[in-house]
Amino acid sequence: MIGGYIAGHQLPILSVWIGIPVAGIFIILSLFYLRRKFLRSSLWPILFLLGVCIASLLYYQQSHIYPEQWAELPAREAHLTVKVKRLYASQDLNVTKGIAEVTHAEDHLKSLIEFPIFFSIETADLQIHRGQYLESKGVLSYLPAKDSPTLFEKYLIGQSIPLIFNRAVLQEAPKEGTLFETFISHVRQQAIDSLGLGMDPYQDELSIYRGMMLGIKGGLSEENKELFIRTGTLHLFAISGLHVGIVAVTWAGIFLVLRIPKKVSVFLGLTLVYLYVEATGASPSAVRAFAMTAFFWLGQSLVRQMPPFQALVASAVVVLNLSPTQLFSAGFQLSYTVVSGILLWGIPFYQHLRDRRQRSQLQKERHQNTLTKLSNKTWEVVVSTFCISLSATLASAPLSILYFGLMAPFAVCLNMLLVPSASLIIIAGLFSIISGFLPWLAATAFFNHGPLLLISLMGTLLDWIVTLPFTFLPMHWTWEGLAFFTVLLFISALLLGHGCKFRKGWLFCFPVVLSAGMIFLNSLIKSF
Repeated sequence: MIGGYIAGHQLPILSVWIGIPVAGIFIILSLFYLRRKFLRSSLWPILFLLGVCIASLLYYQQSHIYPEQWAELPAREAHLTVKVKRLYASQDLNVTKGIAEVTHAEDHLKSLIEFPIFFSIETADLQIHRGQYLESKGVLSYLPAKDSPTLFEKYLIGQSIPLIFNRAVLQEAPKEGTLFETFISHVRQQAIDSLGLGMDPYQDELSIYRGMMLGIKGGLSEENKELFIRTGTLHLFAISGLHVGIVAVTWAGIFLVLRIPKKVSVFLGLTLVYLYVEATGASPSAVRAFAMTAFFWLGQSLVRQMPPFQALVASAVVVLNLSPTQLFSAGFQLSYTVVSGILLWGIPFYQHLRDRRQRSQLQKERHQNTLTKLSNKTWEVVVSTFCISLSATLASAPLSILYFGLMAPFAVCLNMLLVPSASLIIIAGLFSIISGFLPWLAATAFFNHGPLLLISLMGTLLDWIVTLPFTFLPMHWTWEGLAFFTVLLFISALLLGHGCKFRKGWLFCFPVVLSAGMIFLNSLIKSF
């Protein structure tokens, strides 16, 4: 986090000769005090975090030192070999775009080697995979030297990717990467083929199906893409906590049915979930979700009691130390803010409502028939979905206004319908992929046809939603810092009320009133 802050604001950085000894001393002292208990237990985490943050800062510094002369170089033709790290969806099927690492360059550009770069290369009908080496010739430019960079170029600069290699043409056929990367490309292609088995007459639905399961947005038609953008539901195609969590829970259920021991299932399950993350392209949102899932699952399986919020914080520390600049990405901020809201507010509020209902029905429990029990289960599902959707909407509102310029008043109800539907689609897709690997082709086609009805219903619902007035309100913050201040206040209020079990009504109302009050204050400031 400290490394990301300094990188984002271009502050002076510590010397390696000072930073490494200081970081080592802090970490050793923290472990020594933890073991010997010479000092209060509250001191060792502070020393440990200081040491880890300084080490992270030094790691960031050493891996992102850009030569000063780059800023003085104009756009020029370059002959480079790059290794594909991440692929982006492209409107032109003959062009491949993504993030890569320079592995070979001409003598006067040797300083580019091992640095990240954004590329746009004409690949015709070739299928490019992560890990492949692309030798190509194109135009190289240095982003910070541009007078008016676009929004996407500003994003690249913020993620410490200052180089663009576009209008490039392949000089020879792509070369495969490591054995693991080749294996992952085969797994991804097998998953794509499995999801398409028996779906030839339903190409429009297939593009949505593959997009939700594997994050492939390039196959979406312009009409569907515009529909999902206008309704604010394009996040269903970004592999994130929803997708990774559903896949992990599904695998956990399979292992439970097969009676696999808990300690074996956690490592086997995390391995399979990681393969899924890699097969979808290992986007930052997917990697963050895997880190959260790993800490949750390991905590539940290997420790007697592992509070979910502590697991969430641990995953954030790991992610930020590996990539400090993620602190400034909208995805990181939204992911951890939303999950914090669900853990600290949505789930406790649902538990509070459930406990109150159970106490009121305690006297009637002996006289409950099957219909009453079914009604109670339905109530629990509906209310839990509402509480989680409400908490996610409240937590994401300030950042949604900041990054997307809109507020969705009906997002609570919309997510109550779409998220369960998307979850069922992901579960069906996972079973389809498993059947395709076995291979059970009949079962694969069967699981593929299940989501068709859900996808059609989702499309009908979204078509109707866009016709309603005030569904999505355009809003903007007068000052960017006000959005972050609102988020910090919201999380602080959640931490203040966490553990109090909502005994007082204001502990539930306070975070809601706080966020709504800050947004209303922003509207008042804009009106003057």
